[in-house]
This record gives sequence, C-alpha cells and structure tokens, in this order.
Amino acid sequence: MSFREILGKPARRSTDELSRKFTQLNSQGLSKMQQISGKSVDIYIRQSQLIKDKLVPFSAATLWRRVQDGTFPAPIKISQRVTAWRLEDILHWQSSFNKLAQK
Repeated sequence: MSFREILGKPARRSTDELSRKFTQLNSQGLSKMQQISGKSVDIYIRQSQLIKDKLVPFSAATLWRRVQDGTFPAPIKISQRVTAWRLEDILHWQSSFNKLAQK
C-alpha cells in the first residue's frame, strides 16, 4: 500500500488527521515488521511527497530555506542521490506549527 493510498487525496490536513492516518499505516503491517525484526521501523517521505501531498504549506524553495534556518526538520541522506524526512519528524513539526498558529 502506498503512502498516497493511506493518506488519500491531497489536501491540507490537520495534525490529528495525519496522526490518525499514521496510526492506521502502522497497524497495517509495520507492527508485523517490528515484531519480526525486533527493531523500530521509520517511515521516510521524499520532498516530492511533502509538496504534492500538501504535507507542508509551502514550496520546495521555502522548504529548503526553512531547513537551512532550522525552522523545519533536517532531512536524512539515505544514499548519494536520495534525501528524505522521517514522517515522525514531520508530524512533530506540524503539531508545533499548529500550536504556534493557534496562539
């Protein structure tokens, strides 16, 4: 099952909804992988997924500017040509972003 199939159509989502979807994803197989391997399993999201699926409310240029400023989580270099963010880091950033917006 793909990330897009789990999250559904692209739209601006609340942190609660993303957390619920993440829990759904986790219950659909990641827990089995964890039981087999005995290790935690991280979910990684590429830049294209962040922008297309509207997980962040800004452009790719702003995304990288915020990474440099330290106002957005830093990505992880998976290989020489692959960079991605941990879903858990994105959800944590969204919850803190939403708290700041509500003030």
